[in-house]
Amino acid sequence: MSKRYFLFFLLISFVITACSDNGNEPDPLETASVYLMNQGNFSDGNGSVTNYDPQDGSVSKQSFKNTNGRPMAGIIQSAHVKDGQMYIVLNAADKIEVANSQNMQSTVTMETTLPPTAIEVLDNGLAYVTTLDFQASTDSVLVMDLNSMEQTDQRIAVGTSPRDIVEVGDRVYVTNSGSNSISVINPKTQTVEQTMNDVCTTPSEMAVDSEDRIWVACNGQVSYDSNTDDTPGSIYVLDGQTGQRINTIESPDIAATSGFVYRLELDSENATAYLLNDGISTIDMNNFTLSDQKLIDRSFSAIGFFGPQQRLYLGQSNGFSQPGKTVLYDTKGAAVDSFSAGIAPQEFKFITGR
Repeated sequence: MSKRYFLFFLLISFVITACSDNGNEPDPLETASVYLMNQGNFSDGNGSVTNYDPQDGSVSKQSFKNTNGRPMAGIIQSAHVKDGQMYIVLNAADKIEVANSQNMQSTVTMETTLPPTAIEVLDNGLAYVTTLDFQASTDSVLVMDLNSMEQTDQRIAVGTSPRDIVEVGDRVYVTNSGSNSISVINPKTQTVEQTMNDVCTTPSEMAVDSEDRIWVACNGQVSYDSNTDDTPGSIYVLDGQTGQRINTIESPDIAATSGFVYRLELDSENATAYLLNDGISTIDMNNFTLSDQKLIDRSFSAIGFFGPQQRLYLGQSNGFSQPGKTVLYDTKGAAVDSFSAGIAPQEFKFITGR
């Protein structure tokens, strides 16, 4: 074979191989699952997990119960996913259910001595759990040993009514909704090394972007009498590596809300934050500005954003006695799909790569 023909066949072989490589990489939706944490009714302890397949649209309304043959038996407050495990925080029942994040198969149940609100799994074999102690003047973070999956004797005192917790670099941040502060824990010494006071009114959920900036959703204050007005919510942005404030987004258009509501989802790739704001508003993450008009003008109880699909998942509650539902929207604000949910949709978790 001449050199010219050899090079020709080599080029054809390269092109065919390059084209066929795409077949070895599955579409992200082929390996994805969407989990919706449904809070449930407090008096009934009937929190549940709904599983939705974004590729074929199939739904399992009782994913944990169907897999394990038993209900959650508690009120779902929040959830955290790390290293193939989902940590489901159940208030009132004082426990954390740990399950395989791919199939909801139970791994272990971790008991807590106080009602938990959120959990952060650290890289040192420990987990921190924020709790509410109605008998004490201050609240605390429990330390869990992930080798024994049991609570240790150690507690870290933080502010009043801690709501969310995240680890960034060598710092762990805790929002204290009752004292309008953020506690910063050093995980090496297991102590609070800094308390950031008066950051905003009712700091609650935190979301971390690709630049390690922490976006804190502040719920504001809802007035329950005619003598005072609502205090609008706000967004407090800080550098997760240093703890320094970057910006605060304040606007009378950011509605006040009550309770533990997950309000914020980040699309770091497109520098857009989606705010559950008596409807859905958008925030430009580059210049920290709130949109003048709402993207979606409907009320929701939960928000999620799935980047591979470029879809907003919005949970609608039907009170605490009837099942809710989820409506899917594209990033232009058009509804594209929906599926049934459990009672009081609370938080979405997106799993890929199963």
